[in-house]
Amino acid sequence: MRLNIKIKLDKSLTLPKNHHQILQAAIYNISRKGNPEYTKWLHDEGDHYGKRTYKMFTFSLLNGSKTEEVGMYTYKGTIKFSIASIRSNWIKELQRVLKKEGITFGEKTFKDVETSLEDVYTLQSEIVVKTLSPIIAHRTDRYRKNMQFFGPYEDEFSELINDNAKRKYKVICGEEIKTDLYIVPLEGEEVEEYDTKYKQTPMIGWLGKYKIIGNPKVLTLLLNVGIGSKNAQGFGMIEER
Repeated sequence: MRLNIKIKLDKSLTLPKNHHQILQAAIYNISRKGNPEYTKWLHDEGDHYGKRTYKMFTFSLLNGSKTEEVGMYTYKGTIKFSIASIRSNWIKELQRVLKKEGITFGEKTFKDVETSLEDVYTLQSEIVVKTLSPIIAHRTDRYRKNMQFFGPYEDEFSELINDNAKRKYKVICGEEIKTDLYIVPLEGEEVEEYDTKYKQTPMIGWLGKYKIIGNPKVLTLLLNVGIGSKNAQGFGMIEER
């Protein structure tokens, strides 16, 4: 399920260009007001697949009119972003709290918030998607110190996303999925490299339009929790076109 959020700013909002962590903190803050026990589990634990942890939610980039100066964005007027999760009760709880409390970014709270819910699913085995936040495909070395990122025209990009999707499906559905998933840039469309940092760690993701082929159940899962890595940090949110 997807929660679409529209915020009317009664004062300007200035954020660092690398503000994934601030958006993530705002989401956890909303969640904590609605269900502190679940939020603690989500933040500290999440779902596990071996040593890997999945939070099973994602969120989009912040959209709105902005000016840029020395690595900072200043927003005025109206801003929008979306949150998606396979856990619809949590999404509905976020909506309830937003309507009552508004949303806080850092030390600024905004009360004029409009929301809408959207069921997200597909029955197709081939879909075209647009990224709402960058897709990350990466490997981490055995010492978990260095990350190697891959782009959409490298074989590892689709391979890593396929492996990641299968693990997520196993965690949520409790069964293995044998069908492989393939993702390629949509023919005739450009992809855009997106460089940022999360807690001072460099991240390289990719925006654009893609064709994805796979089991419809897996595709529906990815539309709800994000594709690729680092979804709960604000990467890999997609929508079907």
